[in-house]
Amino acid sequence: MSDLDRHIVGDVDLAEDSVTPPTQNLWEWLESPDDYPAGSRLLVTLHSPLADFYHWGLNYDMSTSPFNLFRDLVGWTEEIIGTTLYDFKEGTLGYVEADYLADALKLWADDPHGVNKWLDCVSELELADYDTNS
Repeated sequence: MSDLDRHIVGDVDLAEDSVTPPTQNLWEWLESPDDYPAGSRLLVTLHSPLADFYHWGLNYDMSTSPFNLFRDLVGWTEEIIGTTLYDFKEGTLGYVEADYLADALKLWADDPHGVNKWLDCVSELELADYDTNS
């Protein structure tokens, strides 16, 4: 596999099955995409739109976050944590949320493995952030 075909995030090679999150904390990682290695296409193709969507989802409770709806729709939450996060009875989407969701689903349709690995990184960093703040 050539370097152009690989997605690399910090210490994470998204072409591999194992995930080692970047050494930064979640917020540094989301805010500083310039820290990606040279030649990484992830910055352009995945990170910025997904990070923006993740940030937008923080305006909601966990059960009504449109980002968590995205995680559920692509099957990530069911596969990784064994349940869904989004509450369809309580959650609603406006036009901004629908636009973010549509863009994220298009990225996932184009590169499901890369997006799932990006979600793995976010999850690992969320847990690390939770552990340091507990």
